[in-house]
Amino acid sequence: MVTLYCSIFSKFHISFDYFKCLTVTPYKSLKTKASKQFTKKNHNPKPATKLQSLKGVSDNVDSTDIIKSKDLLWDFVKDREYLGNPSSTSSPFIDLPSPVNLKIFTDKHVAHADSCNSLNPVFDTVENLEASILSCASPNNQFEEWLKWTVEKKMWSFPINNEQDWDSESDVPFYEHVFLENHLNKDHLKCKPLASFLELVCNGLSQNPHYSVNDKKKHLEWFSKFFDDKISQINASVEEEEYMANLEKVSRGIST
Repeated sequence: MVTLYCSIFSKFHISFDYFKCLTVTPYKSLKTKASKQFTKKNHNPKPATKLQSLKGVSDNVDSTDIIKSKDLLWDFVKDREYLGNPSSTSSPFIDLPSPVNLKIFTDKHVAHADSCNSLNPVFDTVENLEASILSCASPNNQFEEWLKWTVEKKMWSFPINNEQDWDSESDVPFYEHVFLENHLNKDHLKCKPLASFLELVCNGLSQNPHYSVNDKKKHLEWFSKFFDDKISQINASVEEEEYMANLEKVSRGIST
């Protein structure tokens, strides 16, 4: 029972000391209290003035016998720091030895990522489908639509140049785009209806800015191949028209 009372009293005493650190008024030690009681019994001091009493209070506050709340708080913080930090005499950390390199895994027979091919074509198909969906997403505004058109070469990229993306035509002279009659077949020009038609074709191709010289030549070659086996039919139709025109003139002359 005695030990129980002692433990309760010690705990109460510790909590009371910590409670004192939270107060503002300073506490005097037992020694100063005893000396003050002794001086009251044996001496009768004269009544002090107001100035002297204030000076005495300041001297008592500055004296070393008074236990201040900040000192108690500082001791409490030191105790907490001491409890939180391990002692310097504790055993240091020991690093475990690194394992022995057995050289089981080597990168000699490992293929690089660039040279690896997918073993499952399904993943490649899905990846291509996702890429196409992302690339074909509808634009959110007009600016994104213009950017998409610029990438697709549907709009001029700034700064605007009339010969943009015509690197292959940079060394081609201008007259080859305009004078295309030299690439026609001479036999086709003997047929008057076909000659007039090919003249219109050359005129249209010379005014087309979207075709290169090679494209224009390919167009003329296609027309020449198309009319190779049709020249006789064209001549026959022309002769028939002339014959019908002459008959009409004769009939009109007779009737008149």
